[in-house]
Amino acid sequence: MKYFYVLLIILCLSLNVCGCSEEQVLHPLQVALAEPVVETTLPDEVLVAMKVQADRLSDLVQRRLRYTGTDPYRLQSQQWMRENGLADVDFHAQQQAFYTRYIDAGGIAIVGPANVKEKYFVYAREAVLVMTLKFPELRDRLLSEHEKFYMVMVADWNYIEDIPEYQLHPSLQNDDPWDDFFAATCRISNGPGLPHVIGYCQTVVANPFQPARNFVHEFAHALEFEMEFLKPGFQDRLREAYAVEAVPRGVAWPWYEYWAFMVQAWFHSIGPNGIYPTYEAFFQERPLSAAMLDEWFPRMSLAQCRDENGEISPECLTWQCPLDDLCYYDLERVDGQDEVEPPIGGQNEE
Repeated sequence: MKYFYVLLIILCLSLNVCGCSEEQVLHPLQVALAEPVVETTLPDEVLVAMKVQADRLSDLVQRRLRYTGTDPYRLQSQQWMRENGLADVDFHAQQQAFYTRYIDAGGIAIVGPANVKEKYFVYAREAVLVMTLKFPELRDRLLSEHEKFYMVMVADWNYIEDIPEYQLHPSLQNDDPWDDFFAATCRISNGPGLPHVIGYCQTVVANPFQPARNFVHEFAHALEFEMEFLKPGFQDRLREAYAVEAVPRGVAWPWYEYWAFMVQAWFHSIGPNGIYPTYEAFFQERPLSAAMLDEWFPRMSLAQCRDENGEISPECLTWQCPLDDLCYYDLERVDGQDEVEPPIGGQNEE
């Protein structure tokens, strides 16, 4: 029974048995494996992948401390590293202490600290399985068995500076405030000459105005390169869609950000209360982008209304659920706030 629902969906999509279309397949909640799915011990292969990044940080510190030039930024960074004793930091030990929760998503590792609630791990796992449902081979170069790649989730902005991989970030050096730009980011090496993708993608999942949707956005970045790897010419098509459908509208993002936002819209903004009421409406407004999305992804929403227990909750439609992901807001905020005000309406992807 472990993979029964996944196999049923694949059969429905590929063979059109059971008389179901993509819109009629099971909700991704039904794709999840039997509990328990969130573990508190990280597999060795994930720890090896993390150590690659820890060693990169240690090497950067040593190179910066050996610097004897006159560049003011490097000298300032050198002084900051000395003052904070970074030469003696064991970054891998930091990782092992920080990341205490793990879930496997079709062979891809998702990790986070203890304060990331289990429901977000389950959601992220659903997202990976659904986003790779049509082309499971998209996961091939990202598998944890290669000891190179992992996905990171943190609960809120307040914990971004605690991420071990971020300990040399310029914002820490300059004492800059973290903002929504850092809600999600990827640091990966994924050229076509590499047998496996190296690095990680990080995302804030408990942002009150975009809970968990950032994960879909960042995983879309990771998949974009795998799509080019599987079907060369993908990025050329994407740049064309960007030039035709985004640039004339004054979109300032680069083409790869446009793609991630369109993937976000595909899974979160189509429905009766969404930016696009139907897939047909999406095609009408963005035919080139929609054709690419339809080629790679199933027509399944990852934003179906749920309450705090993950159950279907029609009441949250009043908060325009397809625009607001899980459509509920945690009152147990990590920043100490007791209340979270729901957004008014939704935000257009542009």
